[in-house]
Parts: sequence; C-alpha cells; structure tokens
Amino acid sequence: MTLKNTITNNLTTNVRTQAMYQMMDKNFIGLIFSVFNEDSNKNGRIQVTCFQATDYDTNNCSAVKTKLHIKPANELGIVTINSLSNLLRILTEEEKTAYRDKAATDSQDIPTVLHNGAVHMISTCHIMDVLCQPLIRGMQLKLHQNQRTIEYLRAKKEKLQHEARSTVPPVIPSFNSQFSNTLKFSNI
Repeated sequence: MTLKNTITNNLTTNVRTQAMYQMMDKNFIGLIFSVFNEDSNKNGRIQVTCFQATDYDTNNCSAVKTKLHIKPANELGIVTINSLSNLLRILTEEEKTAYRDKAATDSQDIPTVLHNGAVHMISTCHIMDVLCQPLIRGMQLKLHQNQRTIEYLRAKKEKLQHEARSTVPPVIPSFNSQFSNTLKFSNI
C-alpha cells in the first residue's frame, strides 16, 4: 500500500466521524497525523492532514482538505513538556519491546545479535536526540523565565516594603471612653 493510499483510506474512514462532530459545531476540523518509519529514501516521515466534512447532513459526505498553519511558540508550555516526556517514555518502551522481541528468537547468530543491538542503540539515540533536545531547551527557557520573574517580584517586594516604611500612617481621630467630650488624635 502506498503512502497516498494510506492517507486516503485514513481520510475516508474518519470523514464520517468528522461529520458527526461538525453536526455539533460546524467549525470543528479533523486532523490525521500519519507517521511512517521509512519512505523510498529510508527516511522517517510525518504528515498531517487537516480536513472538514462536506454535505455532512446527507449520507454522501466527503472530505475537503483545509490549510493548516502552525505558529511557532516562543516557549514550551507545561502541557507540551508533559506530552513530550510521555512520548519519550512510550517510544523508548516501544523500542525496548521491539529489541526484546528480536532477541527472543533462538535462530540468531552472533553478528545478527550485534547488529540488532546496534540498531536498537541507534534508534534509542535518535529518539533521545529528537525529543530530549526540545525538552531540555523548553525547560531551560522556563527556568530562565522563572528566574526573571523571581527577580522582578523581589524588586517589587523591596519597593513596596520601602514605601511602607517611609509612609507615615494617617492621623485618625478616636474617642476616649472616659472623657466622652474630649476628642483624641492618635497614630495607628
């Protein structure tokens, strides 16, 4: 099955589900993330298909691809960092499972065992390279941002404390209970 056929099949399968969501909200869009381990050049490939269903009130609904604009963010939010951490854990576990499954076969000679070990190590390093770098960069940016926020809040605290020390409290009249006719002024 070719890449184009796979995407077309995914789109056809999901257009009915998309139509149901659009009946609740016409602005709802569908996203299909297709991840392929290899293309003809032995490279990994990720494709995103963004679409909406047309004629979703009828039984003859079809998909219309829509443009998807990805806007880069200056920082990684906590949800993104958590998602990347979970993805890292899942992908690493999948690689371990695949390696263990290959190692479990009895008919492997020493060169095959060494080759499978090397492939496992390369795959694991690739996962670490692709996912850990954005995680570390995101955490470093967050740390920098938090340090700037702490500095700002400390400066603001000192300014407010200085203002509080230098401000004389207002004089508020109070009544002395023994001498009800006498008005007394005091600092609070």
